[in-house]
Amino acid sequence: MRAGAVVAVGGWLSGQGLLMAHGAQAAGDEVVAKLDEPADDFRVFGIGARIEVNGQVQTRDEKGGAQALPLKLTAGISFRERRLLGPGRDAEALRSLREYEQTTAEIVVGGEASRRQLADKLRLIVAQGRTEGIELYSLGGPMTTDEMELLQTPGDTLSLIALLPGREVKVGETWTPDYWVLPMFMAVEAVVDQKLTCTFVGLTGNLARISFTGELNGAIDGATTKVSVEGNLDFDIVTKSIAEVELAQVEKRSIGAVSPGLDITARLRLRRRPAQIPGRVGDQQFVDEATKLPTTQQMRVRFDAPWGLTILHGRAWQLYHETQQVAIFRKVKDGQFIAQCNISPLASAPAGSHLPEADFESDIRTALGDRLKTMPKKEVIPAANGRFVYRVVAQGLQKEQAITWIYFLVAERTGRQTSLLFSLDSALLEKFGKDDLEFVEGLSFGMPSGNLGVPTLATP
Repeated sequence: MRAGAVVAVGGWLSGQGLLMAHGAQAAGDEVVAKLDEPADDFRVFGIGARIEVNGQVQTRDEKGGAQALPLKLTAGISFRERRLLGPGRDAEALRSLREYEQTTAEIVVGGEASRRQLADKLRLIVAQGRTEGIELYSLGGPMTTDEMELLQTPGDTLSLIALLPGREVKVGETWTPDYWVLPMFMAVEAVVDQKLTCTFVGLTGNLARISFTGELNGAIDGATTKVSVEGNLDFDIVTKSIAEVELAQVEKRSIGAVSPGLDITARLRLRRRPAQIPGRVGDQQFVDEATKLPTTQQMRVRFDAPWGLTILHGRAWQLYHETQQVAIFRKVKDGQFIAQCNISPLASAPAGSHLPEADFESDIRTALGDRLKTMPKKEVIPAANGRFVYRVVAQGLQKEQAITWIYFLVAERTGRQTSLLFSLDSALLEKFGKDDLEFVEGLSFGMPSGNLGVPTLATP
């Protein structure tokens, strides 16, 4: 045999030995590799991601028409992550503890710039897979809507793990992940139709490349949406873990009851490596805490009003509009708009007192005018810490539709007070239940951020 031929054969054999040592096998001309990160892989990984979003946000103008505003977002996210055993099957088997380090997003909408960042005390985060997306909560306390949205990036690492086949595949082989993977990946709660395909493209050195492409039609909070994604995932057969990801995700969403319309493209570049220093996610104390199911308090969302009011509310309530003198929340459940809540400050009363009930009722009659037909219920609600809570239920007609308005006067011992107005279709009262009382229980007074004017009762 010629010397050159010996060298060539030796090189080929060395290459095959390398593949087998690294977890890939050669079968004839085929290369086979096992692409899997099992649920009991408790290693700590360091993740760095860069996200860019460009497109338009669509909102309603004062006349009810749609207006489009240009959107640009750039974000840098880095964190350590350790897998945990999830409480269920499929999406709910995916769970992790994360310690975020860099969490900064620069956002420009319609020429107005803003910056978001996660507070230091909230940086220990539990991520839980759900069919409708990755659910996040902090071990440090309730997060605001802005803080949660900052961390809800395309290509979440738990969703990426769900793309892996979990078995041996050969180069060129394709597979379709389970039905729940794409809705979780896209964070879409109601699915009309979907398709998702992954392909083992090939092996370069240690990296097995997987390409993926998917499309989904569905709804988010009752708003129709169409989302598509395509990208590449590199799986390191030496460390047996996802190493690199690049993807582009396009979404076209209609204007909804609680959210604006979107026509955007998001691009993600992600790098993931076994961490040299585990940080707090390697601390058994935090692992044990994160393994427990979250408390009601941990799942609350925090809203800080500029007039010194803080509300810890359920996740079904979403902030719809906010000014210096009013905050409007809306609740959508199972795609149906349920109720709206308007919150406004009232002028302070002398310490130890509050706006008289009769005056509060008179203000309600003035605000509702001819729409008001009856006030079937007026009651003082027992409250802790000397707080006064007065609840008035009013019913009437608005454009021939039966409407129920539930008003609250809430005052503390210092005389500071606020009003809340819940408005809903009377046919939804049973479905609404005690949502108003739970919302008011989460209210607390703090220090106002400035000298604000005081409005009268908000009208629906």
